[in-house]
Amino acid sequence: EQVLLRDGEFDGFRGEKDDVIQYQQQEADAGDTNAQLWLGKQYYWGGGGLQANPALAQHYFERAARQVMIRCSFLYDVRNMNEM
Repeated sequence: EQVLLRDGEFDGFRGEKDDVIQYQQQEADAGDTNAQLWLGKQYYWGGGGLQANPALAQHYFERAARQVMIRCSFLYDVRNMNEM
């Protein structure tokens, strides 16, 4: 005998309407690099109940990469200023 929990959907696997996905999207929009990478992976592989969407995955991966590059550039500039 199979027992279904709720409506057969589990937290983190309901796609766009899932609280986990919505939270990660909110964090990604606020600039959280980890959330951007997480969403990129979900959209790339089609995880968490989301349909695979390579274009959207690329969008999140690129946003994360730009932020990391900006941080690295800033740290490099600060380091060079301190060596003067």
